[in-house]
Amino acid sequence: MKKIFNILVFTILFSIYLLPANILMPVTADAKAEKSVLRPGETVKITLLNFRDQNNRLAGSGERIIVRSSAGLIMDGTTWSFVGAGSDEEIDSVPLVGNTKVFLLGNDGRIEVYYRAPLRGKISEVKIEVFNSPTYGSTAVKPLDTTIKGRLIAEVKLRIKWGTYFLLNYEEQKRNKRGTSVVYTHEIRSVIRIDCKPWVAGNMLQIENLVVLEFKGSADLISKNDHKVQKAVSAKPFLYNHLVLLHLDPKTEKILGIIYEPVPLNVAWQGDEIPIGPPDVVNVGPVSKDERGSGEARFHGYKMKFDSPKSKHDSKGKTARRVRRMQQFLLQNFAGTQVHPDHIVKTGNGKTFFGGQGKWEKKKSSSSNFHKKTYTWELYISE
Repeated sequence: MKKIFNILVFTILFSIYLLPANILMPVTADAKAEKSVLRPGETVKITLLNFRDQNNRLAGSGERIIVRSSAGLIMDGTTWSFVGAGSDEEIDSVPLVGNTKVFLLGNDGRIEVYYRAPLRGKISEVKIEVFNSPTYGSTAVKPLDTTIKGRLIAEVKLRIKWGTYFLLNYEEQKRNKRGTSVVYTHEIRSVIRIDCKPWVAGNMLQIENLVVLEFKGSADLISKNDHKVQKAVSAKPFLYNHLVLLHLDPKTEKILGIIYEPVPLNVAWQGDEIPIGPPDVVNVGPVSKDERGSGEARFHGYKMKFDSPKSKHDSKGKTARRVRRMQQFLLQNFAGTQVHPDHIVKTGNGKTFFGGQGKWEKKKSSSSNFHKKTYTWELYISE
């Protein structure tokens, strides 16, 4: 009798598993974003809720939901890989391209999706689409990344506000063997967006906002009997300059480089105490060797920061012209020493996009110890 019962249970479960579609899957849902206008690289939370089936009943937990963005990054969820589809009735004509992730509907009937806008480009609008799925059953048997796509059940549109801005990217890696059996390492990555606007003269940009879009840091101290770990939990900017100068060719007005000081970040670390651990201040800026040799140029460059006008206009309209003449004189005569090698334009289209980079590395030939840094910057100018 027990054997017959087991066979019956197996038959029922096997039949359910082979159903051609999940008849209880949601066919409608709502998608709500915290804000509808984003700056480059900005992150927003999108809440998916009110999932209802074909009988207008709230969908149960465990349903598979596919979320796709036309551009940018969906930061959580399981990466979706297309491996097939169900019947013709389950396929629509919209190809799944771009950033696509799979989620499981929770007991609260909601899914929270964190989306980050693209860092570069001129796309004015991003579409976030939500699809149901006929796939159901254990994720151990049917992994999330093989989920079959169903139909579109919700969507939300986000607008991207580009403007003029910098992107700064800084990476640092270090490995140091301490003694005979202790190895110390750390890795740091930072991405910063600086929003700017033209100011006073044609080669001046005033900073309106500075945002740390990403900061990841980790440190390890490994010995024979112990492993200590630290993680970066925050990085806040302080004491950065509020003015960016563009080094222009005096004849063609073409941008040849930028004059801008590093952005210092105060870093908070959490975890085990590591003697002589990762830095508490990270300077996001040039990293290669600075071979500027003119003390006079350094003095004038330092003075130039503080000799800038406090407002756009003055009573006689001479401020902008005075600053422009002063800067042209300095940049024409000391261009080789005023513009750091890492801040010279090396990439871009010469009109709306400019970029540069630098590398630094200290490595001992007799060991595997090293310390290296890389830095890139990009300037996007709104047309």
